[in-house]
Formats: sequence, C-alpha cells, structure tokens
Amino acid sequence: MAERMTSFVWRHSAREQLTLLAITLCSFPIIWMTLELPKVIINDAIGGEDFPVEMFGYEFEQIEYLLALCFAYLTAIAGNYGVKFVQNMQRGILGERMLRRMRFDLFRRVMGRPLRRLKETSPGELVQLISAELAPIGDFIGAIIVTPEAQGGSFLVYLGFIIAQNPLIGAATLARYPLQAWLIPKLQARVVAMIRLRLINIRAMAREINESIDGATEVRALRARRWHMAIVSRQLYDNYKIRRRIFILKFLIKFVNNVANHLTPFFIFLIGGYFVIEGQLDIGALTAVLIAYKDLAA
Repeated sequence: MAERMTSFVWRHSAREQLTLLAITLCSFPIIWMTLELPKVIINDAIGGEDFPVEMFGYEFEQIEYLLALCFAYLTAIAGNYGVKFVQNMQRGILGERMLRRMRFDLFRRVMGRPLRRLKETSPGELVQLISAELAPIGDFIGAIIVTPEAQGGSFLVYLGFIIAQNPLIGAATLARYPLQAWLIPKLQARVVAMIRLRLINIRAMAREINESIDGATEVRALRARRWHMAIVSRQLYDNYKIRRRIFILKFLIKFVNNVANHLTPFFIFLIGGYFVIEGQLDIGALTAVLIAYKDLAA
C-alpha cells in the first residue's frame, strides 16, 4: 500500500476525485444566489414601491414579483441540496470502493508473508484491523480532496457575501477564527493520539482473547484462567480510561466551538443593528448576513 493516503487515493481514484471537484464548484454560484435572493425579496419585493418591475422581458406587479422571487429562492435551495445529494452519494460510493481495495490489498499482503511470520499473526487482530479499523477510512477517502474544497470554498463564499454587505461586520465575523485555528487543532491532535492508543489496546486485547480461546485446554490444565482474565480486565480498564479522555477532549472542542459560534451573532446584531438604525444598512442585507452566518458556522 502507498506510504501516504493521498498518494494511494489519487492513484486509484483521480478521475472520480476530479468529478467531485467539478460538482462542488457548481455549488458555489448557487450558494451565492441563496444568500442574495432573501435580501432582494425583503428589500425589493416586500419593501419596494416602484411597480411594475420588468424582469426577463416581462412586467411584474408586487405580488407577482414576490412569487417569482420566492420560487427562484426555492429553486436555488433545491439546486444547492441537489448538488450536495449527488456529491455525498458519489463520495460514499467512492469511499466504499476504495475501502474494498484497501481491505483486499491488506489481506493479500498478510497472506504473502513467510509462513513462519504468518503463523505468528493473530487472526483476531487481523480481523479487527480489516473489518473495524479500516471502516472509518472509507468516509475519509471520499472526502480527502473534495471536503477541503467544499468547506473552504463555501466558507469564502459566505464570508465574501458578508463582507460585501458590510466590511465591519465581516471583520467581526473573522475575529474569532485565529483563536479557533490555534486551539482546536491542538486539542484534535490529542484526540487522534488517544485514538491511536485505543486501537493498539484493542488489537492487544483481541490477540489475548484469541490466544486464550485457542489454548483453552492448556489454560485450564495450567490453571491460568484467572491470569488471562486479569490481563483482559486490565486491557478493558485501559480502554475505558482512554475513551474517557477522548470524550473529555471531544466535548471540550465542541464547547469551545459553540461558545465562539454564538459570539459572532452578538456582534452581527450589535454592529448591524447600529448601521440599520443609522440608515447605512438595510434590513434585507442584515437578514442575508444572518442567513450566511448560519451556514458559515458549520
């Protein structure tokens, strides 16, 4: 197998990855439309006064214009989620296909070992590795290239839209990200380290259980059952301690993100409300900023 996951994925799925990238790029103009249309609906259709309005060679009265914009917004929303549906479906299929390849490649390499080393390989550990430990990689493979593009591109679209409405609100939105960008990866790195320790412990426990069952006759003859049970008990306790640390770190990350995410609406209401009162920002733009931020937080 390839030394780097990205090399392995690109070698065996370059065409599918490029297709996913193209699908993702199509979603960015649609995202901008889902942000722009609510502003137009509030400012021009609901709050407008100059009617009839000409659009695409047709004249619309206020109610007709409102209906047209609302159906256009509904179409944009459906198009956006339609693109996400196709993207997620293709990503899942790609990840499962690559997972099948990785599992077979791993089994082939294990079976190709010298007979002496093959006999030393624990079947329980191998089953654990092929079935359970490789399973999460399937989702990662499908997302390894398209997710940074989709998340990063959407982030820039939402942020660009907010800045276009009011640069000061955009600056307030950006203010929390440096702290998150410094703290969250450090916490996440510790979670990943704990997960590695847990996998090592689970493999060792699977090996111990497999050896205990295979040698059940010798274990009972030597009256070593309590000794083997003590080993498994210790491994279960180690697994519990590792999982407890993982839970603490994961929910700490969620706590930090939730607190940071709820600080930004405070600044949006404060700064945006001030500009609306001063007549430098309209209600439609402020509403659109709030809609954009709702999706930006994710």
